[in-house]
Amino acid sequence: MSKLDLSKLWMGFAKSHSGDLGFMGAYDLTGKLYNSLDVYPNVRNGVININGVKYGPGLGGSISGVFVIANGYATLKEMEGVNESWDFDIALGAKLDAFLKGMRSLGTTLIRLINIMKCII
Repeated sequence: MSKLDLSKLWMGFAKSHSGDLGFMGAYDLTGKLYNSLDVYPNVRNGVININGVKYGPGLGGSISGVFVIANGYATLKEMEGVNESWDFDIALGAKLDAFLKGMRSLGTTLIRLINIMKCII
C-alpha cells in the first residue's frame, strides 16, 4: 500500500446547484481549493468549476454547500480537463437536524482520523 502524499491533497469549499426534469439533469459546482501542506502566507489556491449532464429519474432542483477533496495533483493546473473521476454525494435535506445531533462527537472523530493518517504516513 502506498503512502498518502499530502503535498498532492487539495481541500476547500464550493457551492453546487443542479436541476432535473424527467430523465435528464444538469449540475454545476464552483469552489476554491487550497493545498493541504502549504503554510500561510504562501498557500497555493485556485478556483475550480465542475459541470455536466446527469441521467436518471428526477424532478426539481437543489442548491448546496460542498466540502471538496481532490487528491493526486501536484498543481491545480493538472486538474484542467480531467473527465475521469469519481465522487461521493450525500444529501442531508430534511434530515439535517438529525445529522447535526449525531455529529456531536465530530471533534473526537477528527482527532482519531488525524492519528490514523499519521500512522499511515
